[in-house]
Amino acid sequence: MKSGLAAEIIALIELSENSEVTLNGTLRFIATAGEELGAQGAYRLNKQHAIDDADALVIGEPTDGKIIYAHSG
Repeated sequence: MKSGLAAEIIALIELSENSEVTLNGTLRFIATAGEELGAQGAYRLNKQHAIDDADALVIGEPTDGKIIYAHSG
């Protein structure tokens, strides 16, 4: 997922540097590891309450161009 991470980082930089964009809240980049087998990183984030205050989350997994809204867990 190196390309997905790079795209997310560039998007965050563009958002934070664009004076025409007003952000309502805190913009964060969070990366996890071990997602290929059992979502270990996501479970650790949840266990540590690292994203309890998040209102939205973008996960950079390939979708073949099909944008979806989903809930897991």
